[in-house]
Amino acid sequence: MPGSNLAIMEINDNFTGVTERHAYRRVFDDRVNLTFYVNAENYLPIRFFEAWKSYIMNEGQTAENHSPKNKNYSYRVNYPDGDKGYTATGLTITKFERDYRGSLTYEFIKSYPISISAMPVSYDTSGLLKCTVSMTYLRYVVAQTDQFSMGKPQKPTSSENPNSTAPPPPESSASDKKADKTLGASDLIGTLSENGCINKLTDHIIGYYAFTKNCYANI
Repeated sequence: MPGSNLAIMEINDNFTGVTERHAYRRVFDDRVNLTFYVNAENYLPIRFFEAWKSYIMNEGQTAENHSPKNKNYSYRVNYPDGDKGYTATGLTITKFERDYRGSLTYEFIKSYPISISAMPVSYDTSGLLKCTVSMTYLRYVVAQTDQFSMGKPQKPTSSENPNSTAPPPPESSASDKKADKTLGASDLIGTLSENGCINKLTDHIIGYYAFTKNCYANI
């Protein structure tokens, strides 16, 4: 889970013997580390994030000096914003419980990968290849429920107020409960980007994580 802290300033001597501390800025962690299981068929997580980094560095240019295999290799980095920018517009991470009833969603603003950790290779039958990616971002937003939203406070329900005579809310039907338990693969990893070549690879990654989720269910 990502974290943040409040930067504060200290004010002395406004009151005798008192040091006041006032917040003036929220400081977010500079990155979040994500670890993916790598499938042996086409190594989709590795290929996806390597392609994203190549797009950032604009390695797809056809000019001779811009080929990574050229000994006089040079490059011109893509711009982060705009229609062809390399930052993701909708990366979300959802933490959910095994029964799918409780969840917590973080949305990251202008995120992109900055590093892929080295991956030790093992051919043991119990060993699985893992890919750890560090994503940087400007800030994150937590999707809040009505109870914690910044809007108008909600009136307590009859279960919260013993003196209330209002009837309790109806229980959800079986179909509603089933719908609550259903999370698509896009809910697990979010929509990574809508820009450039990143969008072309998103469907493959989402399909891969649906496959990974089924593997977990069989373990």
